[in-house]
Amino acid sequence: MEVRPWLKGEDGTAQADELLAILDASSLAVGMVGKETQEGALTKHAAEALKVKGTAVAEVGAGLADVMAAKDAAEAGPYTPPLFGST
Repeated sequence: MEVRPWLKGEDGTAQADELLAILDASSLAVGMVGKETQEGALTKHAAEALKVKGTAVAEVGAGLADVMAAKDAAEAGPYTPPLFGST
């Protein structure tokens, strides 16, 4: 995940173009939450640019929801997150 700030008054298209150039150069996979592709200038621009370039975009909404869902001990598996302040 890459977070790119932009100045007030910018629409984010320059940052989206920079990220798209990185994707082109590195052959990274692209994932987007489908219902968010038309939310805001940056995501609209990025989604359209990916479509024009023919870049495959994976729907990640269900996977994100699963990762963020509350888990019981059986679902959580062997990983136990550390407590804050522990060493």
